Amino acid sequence: MPYKDPEKRRENKRKTNETYRNKNREALNAKARIKARIKYHLNKPPPKPRLKKPPKTAEEMRAYRKEYYEKNREELLRKAKERYEQNFNYHKEWFQKNKERLKEYRKKYVLKNREKINAQSLANEKKRFLANPEKVREARRLNKARQKAKDPQKYNAKCNERYKRMYKKMSAELRDSYIKLLLTRKETPGRIPADYIPQELIEAKRAVIQIRRYLNEERN
Repeated sequence: MPYKDPEKRRENKRKTNETYRNKNREALNAKARIKARIKYHLNKPPPKPRLKKPPKTAEEMRAYRKEYYEKNREELLRKAKERYEQNFNYHKEWFQKNKERLKEYRKKYVLKNREKINAQSLANEKKRFLANPEKVREARRLNKARQKAKDPQKYNAKCNERYKRMYKKMSAELRDSYIKLLLTRKETPGRIPADYIPQELIEAKRAVIQIRRYLNEERN
C-alpha cells in the first residue's frame, strides 16, 4: 500500500531510484555519453574553411630548411649524436657481417658509374681548391709525404703507373704539353725552354706527327 504521507512517498521514490542507478550504472553512463555526443554534434558549429597555401618551390624549401637548421642547430646536433650513440654498435656489427657484400656492391657501382664519379670528384676538388688553395696544396704535400714514408716502393710504382697513363693519354690526344715535352728533350737538336716555344712551332710539330702516324697506318 503506498504511503499516504507525501514525504515518505518522496523518500521511498528516491531510494528506489538510487537502487536502480546503482544496479544499472554502466548502462546509464553509456546512454548519457551517447546523448551528450548527439547533442554536441547537433549543436557543433560548422568548421572554418581551410585556405590551401600554394606549394613551396624548391628554392623556398631549401631556404626554409637552411633557416630552420640555423635556428635549431644545437638541438639537431644533440639528437643526431644521441641516435648515433644508440645505433653505433648495431651498425658496426652490421658492417662487419656485410663487409664483403658491400665491397662487391661498391665495385660494381664504380665500374658502372666511373665517368659520373670522376666528374663529381673533379668538381669537388676544384671547388675546394678555389675556396682555399694554400690549404689544399699543403694537404696534398702532407699526403704525398705520408704515403712515401709509409711504403716508398709502392708509392714510386703508383707514381710511375700514373705517369705512364697520363703520358699515353697526352700522346693519343697530341696535347700542347706533349708537344712541348718532345721539343725539349735532350736528344732534340736546338732545343729551347718550354716557356719560349711559340704556338706556331707546336702546331707545326703536331701536324708532322699526325702525318707520320697516318703514313704508318697506311703501311701497316
